[in-house]
Amino acid sequence: MGKLINILMGNSNNLDEKSYRSFDHSNSSLNQKPELNLQIAEVSSKSDMLNVEQSIRSGDILIMEINRLHDSLTKEELLTYISNAVSEINGDIVKRHENEYIITPSSISINRSKL
Repeated sequence: MGKLINILMGNSNNLDEKSYRSFDHSNSSLNQKPELNLQIAEVSSKSDMLNVEQSIRSGDILIMEINRLHDSLTKEELLTYISNAVSEINGDIVKRHENEYIITPSSISINRSKL
């Protein structure tokens, strides 16, 4: 229960793929292929940056995490590059935390007010 509280309250430092839960929809009418995908991208290199751009251009929704940048890639360079790609598709980008951004295609806008 403590792990769930940490996740809900924003302490996500210990999250890994084992923290995500998959649901079996095999006996459900939800078996159809989704129209949109939500991707979580950890960006640390220029190749990661290019993968993020490809996902943006394909219409995915992204949660982009910038933790440790390598390859002489600066945060400013990364954000300028990604912001230009988002702008070209009329998408939306919002900074969620210090190193976390939400990116959506043009069909989805991000409401900046909290519930």
